[in-house]
Amino acid sequence: MNTVSSETSVSLIFFTVSETCFSKKYSAPVVYASSSAIYGNLPLGHDEINKFSILSPLHSNSFSFNKRIFSMGLEKKYCSTRGIGMSVLDLAKDRKKTLNKILSIGKAAINKDGADVLILGCMSMAFHDIAPVIQKKLKVPVINPVKASLLTAEALVKMNIFHSKITYPKPLSKKIY
Repeated sequence: MNTVSSETSVSLIFFTVSETCFSKKYSAPVVYASSSAIYGNLPLGHDEINKFSILSPLHSNSFSFNKRIFSMGLEKKYCSTRGIGMSVLDLAKDRKKTLNKILSIGKAAINKDGADVLILGCMSMAFHDIAPVIQKKLKVPVINPVKASLLTAEALVKMNIFHSKITYPKPLSKKIY
């Protein structure tokens, strides 16, 4: 879990695994980086043909992305998950090498898979702030999940909208004896 404090004095909590228990505990919006990035791509292409691919450090991550996308009902908009074959630790070692690998798989996602939007599928990739470079070189929108989730949470707070207390009721207080 990573926490970032926004200017609105509300904590934004990024989760990568089983988030639902946290939605019950916190009164601030709990925003999932993957959901914000995936839903955030939808208005960026033509409604009928907009398709997205996820760029991930490892190809083995595709199963969990596939499962997530099918659970969101977006399988018709989903092209692929492509791994660059680098561990999260290796991403930070050589920015140029990392960027070249991401550009290479990004081109494949566009040309072979039909993607017109790319999503960085790892928060470690997102923290390198390479989305603008990829977007400029490949000429398609590239979504940074960290920025997408932060701005989603900020928008929810500004609109005074929080998660459903029906779906995520506050747990009963436990007495400590």
